[in-house]
Amino acid sequence: MADDEDVTMDIAAVLPRTLDNYEYSGSLTTPPCTEDVQWVVTSTPISMLAEQIGTLEGANSHNARPAQPLGDRDVVGGSVKLGIEG
Repeated sequence: MADDEDVTMDIAAVLPRTLDNYEYSGSLTTPPCTEDVQWVVTSTPISMLAEQIGTLEGANSHNARPAQPLGDRDVVGGSVKLGIEG
């Protein structure tokens, strides 16, 4: 997949119904690695097919920065409930 192609995903179909999460301030994972990015990470892992992961990797192929130490950043827990029927 070329970097300039649009990718359509049904995000609600991938995420768990309740989004218990952790939030922290960080930076972008690609140059220029700009600070002041608010990251939100779900506490419940999600599953994806290899094909779905490949689609995401193809659309975001410039992730070039390894995970960084937490340092003195605060991690805050939270929860969101999706308004999905079913």
